[in-house]
Amino acid sequence: MRPSAITIVFLLSSALAAPSPSLHPASSSSCRCGIVRSSSSNRIVGGRETDPQDLPWQAALMWRGHGWAGCGATVIGRRLVLTAAHCTSGKTADRLSVMVRSGRVFNPDEESLRFDVAEIIQHSGYSEVHNGNDFSLLRLSEPIEFPADGSIVPACLPAPGDTYVGTNATVSGYGMLSWKGELSVTLRSAHVSVISNAACERAYPGHIKDSMLCADGAGERDACQGDSGGPLVAERDGRFSLIGVVSWGKECAEPEYPGVYARVTEALDWIRENAADDDFCD
Repeated sequence: MRPSAITIVFLLSSALAAPSPSLHPASSSSCRCGIVRSSSSNRIVGGRETDPQDLPWQAALMWRGHGWAGCGATVIGRRLVLTAAHCTSGKTADRLSVMVRSGRVFNPDEESLRFDVAEIIQHSGYSEVHNGNDFSLLRLSEPIEFPADGSIVPACLPAPGDTYVGTNATVSGYGMLSWKGELSVTLRSAHVSVISNAACERAYPGHIKDSMLCADGAGERDACQGDSGGPLVAERDGRFSLIGVVSWGKECAEPEYPGVYARVTEALDWIRENAADDDFCD
């Protein structure tokens, strides 16, 4: 059961839970999480590219001094980026960097920024056998300065205890457009609907854990290879929270087989334990 990521073809926006105040302590700056300031009309519909300012928390895992490392990630704080543990397994921090503010992983935008990774904190409960707790925190060597134009914004953390079942959510990444197909050269996004773990278990008997979240794209929208580690976000009252990390699935957009994500609400205590209070925005 090692699938990849989710390739995005359509965009969405819909309801999500408000961020937990305890996980976003007051900071010395006025930055706020989960707010999209872009007025772009170029949002993804039917597989076209997405303006990175519509997804200002989107990041890409890169080889330091070289190209793309084949995974996505999400900015959640000034020095913190969340990705999938299977994306960092066997890798060392001195070989990795994180790129933000780019619509492309090849020939990145001039506005893109890269930050070296100082530390990889892999979830101690991660297992390559069952894919549970598929989380890695990346601590950056220097803080991200969030610009006033909103081109880089951290995603909020989700509300503790919320299952998000029935919530429309957005998944995004730079991965393939179809299973073993063409690699996208631009950032794409799609809308999917969160389903219950019980419903997901029927598709993957014996493989769905509490640390997983499933989302269905009706056999048309999903993540794919190269989207792993990237964000699944949901919106409520104009704020976007990170509810899932792209983890695995059966190929890409297979009918009756939802995409499987690492459930961020299950990792909130772990994130808190490994973060400094000033990492987060309000």
